[in-house]
Amino acid sequence: MDLEGFKKVVEIIKKNSTIDYIFGGIDYIDQVGKKFKTVPAYDLTLDLLVHKNPGIFQPGSFFKTEITTKIGPLASYRCCFDYEYILRLLKNGAKFYKCDFPLAEFRFYEDSKSGSIIPVFLREQLAISKLYGRNLLSFNTSFLSLRLLKHKLFPR
Repeated sequence: MDLEGFKKVVEIIKKNSTIDYIFGGIDYIDQVGKKFKTVPAYDLTLDLLVHKNPGIFQPGSFFKTEITTKIGPLASYRCCFDYEYILRLLKNGAKFYKCDFPLAEFRFYEDSKSGSIIPVFLREQLAISKLYGRNLLSFNTSFLSLRLLKHKLFPR
């Protein structure tokens, strides 16, 4: 996030002191810093994250200290501790604010943590979403399971 983006976040927080969690879109960059896609932020709901799309905006996230104190520390997952944390925020009624501009750059490439251990992410997303109510008929059940099968059949 550039300085202007940070100033916008500060102004938003100043105008609305009830925000517990503020997030925005992500610019994906490769290992040399070249942007290759932007993912704009969308509304996050418990139903969406558990049943349809486990994608969160962790790099572009800011949390109010009071809410993190209330809901406790991160769970001990290898990769998806932030996914579980966002679900816990939603379950505990945290007030979310979605910015209409990117808040972070995320370096993603084949050898990065996110790029190199995708099956670990998928298994953890399945386990966590089940804890929060995902069932066999949820889109996430099929989608994440098929992605996991693809990585098993065609490892990198």
